[in-house]
Amino acid sequence: MTWDKFWATRQASNASKATHFVVGNEAADLDSVACAIAYAYFDSQHEWIPVIQACRSDLRLRRENVAYLERCGLDIDTVCCLDDIPDMHRDMHVVLVDHNRATKTFEHATIDAILDHHVDEHAHPEARIRLVCEPDEAGSCASVLATYFYTSYVPVPVARLLYGAMLLDTLCWDEKAGKFHSKDRAAQQFLAPIAAWDDDVALYHDLLRLRNDTSHLSVSDHLRRDYKHIACPAPKGAWSIGMASVTLPLNEIVQAPTFLDEVSTFARQQTVHVLMILAGYERDGTWHRELFFFGCDPSTKALADTLASLRTHHVDLSTLSLALPEHDGYAAAWTQHDLRATRKQFVPAMRQACEHVPCP
Repeated sequence: MTWDKFWATRQASNASKATHFVVGNEAADLDSVACAIAYAYFDSQHEWIPVIQACRSDLRLRRENVAYLERCGLDIDTVCCLDDIPDMHRDMHVVLVDHNRATKTFEHATIDAILDHHVDEHAHPEARIRLVCEPDEAGSCASVLATYFYTSYVPVPVARLLYGAMLLDTLCWDEKAGKFHSKDRAAQQFLAPIAAWDDDVALYHDLLRLRNDTSHLSVSDHLRRDYKHIACPAPKGAWSIGMASVTLPLNEIVQAPTFLDEVSTFARQQTVHVLMILAGYERDGTWHRELFFFGCDPSTKALADTLASLRTHHVDLSTLSLALPEHDGYAAAWTQHDLRATRKQFVPAMRQACEHVPCP
């Protein structure tokens, strides 16, 4: 099928009567968006509608998505968002890309397939395709998808979408950073001649600049922009943990006068026990990672202490001093010394910590 014919039938305007959807994770990053569109193209068994797992009003939170989709010839206003889809139920069919457990909006649908590169949560064993690569096999889900559909015809817009996602997720093919793995290399070699970008380094820095330009965001915007939720079993009950990734230092974001009020409000809106902010940013050519922990109840200190004591999943934390006003609940901050520990590693680390601390 030609790209133009495909896209004419897979836009937001086609979603209300559709029954088959492909959705990326709730962070709605470029990897998730590219993989949802690419899978919908490659799997011709059904008319899959690719979905950005965000409300349309929140698309502005990710300037890199808007700019890169336009660069690949897509108007982001035509891409399906959460606002456009009908209610999900068992007669609805969903493919998960860039995550392997359905989130609230999609948890009542039938999960047909999963392609991912995060730690396997072993959900949806009934899926007819279940390809969950280990994080050290692929730095990008786009690489998993490209190598899975290796023998397929790839139109230029699809190749470019996947290539840009891989470029960002692997930090421009950086093996030393631990982000560029075997599937990434194979996918790069497969897609590069089709995508035909002139300068990978220039493209990467352009995308990185757009992703890191968050000057237009409020604290609440920062928290919503790249947010994921996990549930973690505990000796008593289960912990509900929110994780928001930001691209600026913690000592900058906490300077907002309403910082703690917005953090507390957001945590309660998401009905989580703990809200974590994972800061990853570059300064003077050097990457830094920091972690902020906010518990709605003072008793969450026990979980924070357990997490800080871990030395698994590349977790290596030391206390970071932040100037915070008086507040309810419990707050702590750390510097993360091992740069390999992104949210992908902190998810299993939090699960391990929660196993040892009763839920309040």
